[in-house]
Amino acid sequence: MKIPEVLAWFKKQNRFNSHTSYIKEILSKEAETQSLNPPFTPILQEWVEQNNINLFTHQVESIQTIRSGKHVILTTPTASGKTLAYNLPVIDGLLKNPKSRALYIFPTKALTNDQHKTLLSIDQELDKTLKPAVYDGDTIKQKRASIRRNSRIILSNPYMLHMILPWHHLWAEFFCNIDFIVLDEAHYYRGVFGSNMAMIIRRLKRICSAYKSKPQFFLSTATIANPVTFSEKLVGEPCVHISKNGAPSGTKHFVLYNPYYVENEESTTNMETQWLMKTLIKKNVHTLCFSLSRRNTEYITKEVQQYFAKRNPLHKTNIIASYRGGYLPEQRREIENKLKLGKLKGIVSTNALEAGIDIGSLDAVLMNGYPGTMISTWQQAGRSGRGKDDSLVVLIGRQNPLDQYFLNHPEEFFNRDPEFAIIDLHNQYILWGHLLCAAKEFPLTEKDSHHFGNYFLHEVLYLTNEGLLKSNGKKWFYGLLEEPFKNVAINNIGSDRFFMYSETGLIETLDREQAYKEAHEGSIYIHQGETYIVQKMDLSSNTITVKKENTQFNTEPQIHIDVSIVQPVETKSFHYFNLTFGKVNVTEEYYSYRIKRKSTVLNEFPLNLPPINFDTTSFWIDIPMKFQEELLSKYDSKKLQGGIHGAEHAIIAMMPLHVLCDRRDLGGLSTLFDPQTGCARIFIYDGFLGGIGLCEKGYSIISNLLKSALALVEGCKCDAIDGCPACIHSPKCGNDNQTLDKEMTIKLLKLLL
Repeated sequence: MKIPEVLAWFKKQNRFNSHTSYIKEILSKEAETQSLNPPFTPILQEWVEQNNINLFTHQVESIQTIRSGKHVILTTPTASGKTLAYNLPVIDGLLKNPKSRALYIFPTKALTNDQHKTLLSIDQELDKTLKPAVYDGDTIKQKRASIRRNSRIILSNPYMLHMILPWHHLWAEFFCNIDFIVLDEAHYYRGVFGSNMAMIIRRLKRICSAYKSKPQFFLSTATIANPVTFSEKLVGEPCVHISKNGAPSGTKHFVLYNPYYVENEESTTNMETQWLMKTLIKKNVHTLCFSLSRRNTEYITKEVQQYFAKRNPLHKTNIIASYRGGYLPEQRREIENKLKLGKLKGIVSTNALEAGIDIGSLDAVLMNGYPGTMISTWQQAGRSGRGKDDSLVVLIGRQNPLDQYFLNHPEEFFNRDPEFAIIDLHNQYILWGHLLCAAKEFPLTEKDSHHFGNYFLHEVLYLTNEGLLKSNGKKWFYGLLEEPFKNVAINNIGSDRFFMYSETGLIETLDREQAYKEAHEGSIYIHQGETYIVQKMDLSSNTITVKKENTQFNTEPQIHIDVSIVQPVETKSFHYFNLTFGKVNVTEEYYSYRIKRKSTVLNEFPLNLPPINFDTTSFWIDIPMKFQEELLSKYDSKKLQGGIHGAEHAIIAMMPLHVLCDRRDLGGLSTLFDPQTGCARIFIYDGFLGGIGLCEKGYSIISNLLKSALALVEGCKCDAIDGCPACIHSPKCGNDNQTLDKEMTIKLLKLLL
């Protein structure tokens, strides 16, 4: 069934109409092509003509810019031909210089393997002159030396690159001749991941310099607000920004769908997502559903699988599958192949399928909740409607502040600019790890401040005083026996992995925070549509043992948070309040978990887990005693506490509106009496060791942040004294959203403004 017919059918259904808040028709676009002058080398030009490739304007601009010797950042939509925009100039350069090499870096293994197939196909028709090869953790050792010697395009990922650099002497020929470095889906490199990646690239450039090479960078990325400054922070080079898209596209029908639009109706985001997905699959519409968490991905898959299994037992796994991080490589590849071959009608995924993996033609995308950023929203929306056919996108809102804000302000949603991508080059914890790695690769000298910035010398002296580096007065050498790269977790500062085993063996891996939240002893865990009970979490070996068991219950941990100030960095007054940005210490204690049936709490049990403790950055608002006394003369302390608590939740909820982050990247604490000052205080902090610049940005835009928070709470239609999930409730609240007061939240935010 074609998308216009499907949409016409939906519009006749009361259920669809009663929850649809807005439909936007994004019109089709014709292709804009351009001739390349001069053409490619003869063998490549022949391949282009044989494959009837007409170059789009942005592809030609990219090729010409690379030819001029400049670095490039290309920001055009999903399915606009970005891969060809870098493959063609790189291959052309390699064909012109028989010694030339290229390194392609992708953020995921799945994307690496997918692009490898594309390059192999091209190389097959170019007389196998390029020998493209994947070099990652799955590459067998017997092939590695041959790949280093013979492959002219090597494809890898940040994790493997991080481990390759210490062994650069084995790569001497490659690094002597490397002319191109491609960073595909570069918008993934933001926050902690991006800050680590920026340091890895500086180490890579330092090694290339030692081998007398100076490669060009090509960054391919989704649209972001700061492409030029982002690319310069990531690779340390000025990049030419190319953004005008010449690719064609079909009409996209974008629906904003609110399960909570009708008062007193028992409907949820998951219920409506499942109904939409079942309906689309029954109408033979190939559908991709994005979910925000691993647990919810599994839950939706399980429910839809069971629905089709009742109709036909053979359909349980043949119609729909789940896809997310943590799966073993062979599991992921099997699912990807099934999808490409059309054996699956639907798939439920975390953002793992947001990147441009070739998964065939998709007609519709469902988003089970706002993805957290406009960048991800348009990346996910772009996964449907490849080519000129119509496509459907449905954003099914959750009952949380940001989702409800956009569902009630559709014009702002569709006209909103993408966010700023944040990279922090000054996080000490990140910098220390990579300086140690760099010292192991080559001794450090004062000249390396060119790569590592103004804080280089200060941090090197600190590491020397700590005994981690040794110096002869001119150079600094790595001072320990242990390989330093093993202690640098590039996706999560200071993270470590847990391994989950069932009766059948290893089924997936989790980081510590995920393990504490989802896989503590007694928790109910879902994996590929099957439910498991966690029987044991062994902290000494980082292993988790689970047993398969059917259950309708779910579990939820309870968290106590404590924040203490380590060092104020900057303070400013606005109106009568003090706002401070600085360093804090956070302790998160998982002290119990609740067993629930849907939203009903059935029981609670204690947990005995060591607390997670980390230093980070924060901004905090002090409410002077004068104002407290004035408010307490009219209201009781519980009401004031409810307003402070509500303001904390509202500020965190609206941070992603201004800063490229998810609310899960942030933490908060509000107190009526802070022991350090005696006044009321609201903390908002980065949820990562050392901080990654989120709260620093929030500190600088506090007025806009408070205005958004006030608009959110005032605009919510609920009349509950303690608010609702659409205004001041938080899914991360350690106090289970107790002691909240909507009226006082509004009053306090107005006072702050």
